[in-house]
Amino acid sequence: MNLHLTFHADRTIAEEEANSSIDIGETIQELRSKLEAQYAAKKDVQQKEIDELRQELERKNEELHKISRYGIHNISTNLSSWLKRLLTSKFVTALLRNLNASRKICR
Repeated sequence: MNLHLTFHADRTIAEEEANSSIDIGETIQELRSKLEAQYAAKKDVQQKEIDELRQELERKNEELHKISRYGIHNISTNLSSWLKRLLTSKFVTALLRNLNASRKICR
């Protein structure tokens, strides 16, 4: 009887170890699958964010180029117009006449 119990116990332990290793293998595979799915989902989200940021950067660059082109032209036109008004103003004309008169006296 004692021999029978020992054999039965050995067989039960061996079966338990085999089942445990199968369970552990399945658990590891399940965890691995979950981690891979989480990684893929996170990677997709990050790639979408990168794409959105690239598009935003492209829009900002286009906007900057438009502003630069318009701004430089606009500044140039306004400066030219301002200088013409300044040089033709009565005050500046009188000032320039006085300056020229002063130079003639100093010579």
